[in-house]
Amino acid sequence: MAHAADTIVFLGPTLPVDAARARLDAEYLPPARMGDVYRLLSQRVRRIVLIDGVFHGVPSVWHRELVEAMADGIEVIGASSMGALRASELARYGMRGIGEVFAWYRDGVIDGDDEVALVHGEQDHGFRPLSTPLVNLRATLRVLKTSGQITPAEHVAVIEWLKAQPYSARSLRALTSCPIVRAWPEARATAVLTAAVERFVDIKRDDAIAALTFAATTPPAGIVRALPDADRAERVMWQIGRSLRGTLPMAEGPIAGQQLVASLGIADRFAIERDLARRAFLVAWAQLRGVTAPETPAPTQDADWLDARGLTAAAYDRLIAQRRLADWLCASGPSVFGLPSSPDPADAFIADWGRAHGVSIDNASSAAALSHWMSEHGPEYFGLPFHADAAIADHVRLTGDARGLPQGGAS
Repeated sequence: MAHAADTIVFLGPTLPVDAARARLDAEYLPPARMGDVYRLLSQRVRRIVLIDGVFHGVPSVWHRELVEAMADGIEVIGASSMGALRASELARYGMRGIGEVFAWYRDGVIDGDDEVALVHGEQDHGFRPLSTPLVNLRATLRVLKTSGQITPAEHVAVIEWLKAQPYSARSLRALTSCPIVRAWPEARATAVLTAAVERFVDIKRDDAIAALTFAATTPPAGIVRALPDADRAERVMWQIGRSLRGTLPMAEGPIAGQQLVASLGIADRFAIERDLARRAFLVAWAQLRGVTAPETPAPTQDADWLDARGLTAAAYDRLIAQRRLADWLCASGPSVFGLPSSPDPADAFIADWGRAHGVSIDNASSAAALSHWMSEHGPEYFGLPFHADAAIADHVRLTGDARGLPQGGAS
């Protein structure tokens, strides 16, 4: 069972919040839009249940931010509406789909966001529906076909007619304008439409309840998903943004990472930045040469510690692994990896990375001279994903130390 603070549910017209809360104790937010999931990534969130999202007027919740959440170990569940659509699109990245609407999207029975779209009132009015989603009409007409009140051919024809209508004009009442229904004798049309009202199937609501029930009875999976290489640059950009926006616990209260960096003196900032830049080169060298550090268990941190520092468990593990890799390289020494020894072990690794990428400087052939020149220019000068302010903020998150690092990239 997850704590309420660990689970976020995006919910709107599909199900009243009070009815949802009776099934799952969680934090409920309005229908998701672009950027809403990104804003959760620096909070203590273990599971996101996406049911409703906006479709038109403002940008919809982005596939990329849902993948980013999963890559950071947050379980993402989708059902009913926008959640079912996104789950069918992102199942290969680990998004869990629940319910019949998801299965319809997954199996190609339906496509297009208009299938689940509807017009509804504002949040202050309880997201009151003003039209009927096509998936609900499909489910209702299926019941009428199964009971023999409409034929299979009529079932197909009515759905095709509804599909051709704007989503804002779809409803049971709109069926009175359908040419197929209008061609029936009045008594039959009345009987069928009455049955449709009495046997109406709110499949979106049913799927939402199924998703909430699953979340209430199943612990979050917490699986970290690897992202495609093509998404690397974009993911780095958002990691930087989260590092700068995420909080840091200070004596005067939580502050954003960017605020902490701005408060440092020039000398302190320069010293920290230089050594973090050298660490980045060490990690890049290991990636270039295919070298990995021996696996050692990292100290675990509880949810409160992570939450105060704007970290997820996966982000913490990633940062710790990078620090340990750099430390292990320097402790092992360059000779272990077939490189010439150097008074500062980091110089040998950094210079080797530079030479492998065609970096050279005039009148200086020593590893130390090349390494120091590269460190002064910074990893980003050579195309590495390094942002000094974000790196400093993350360093303080891990160590609580904003006053410098040992030289040589080891601690």
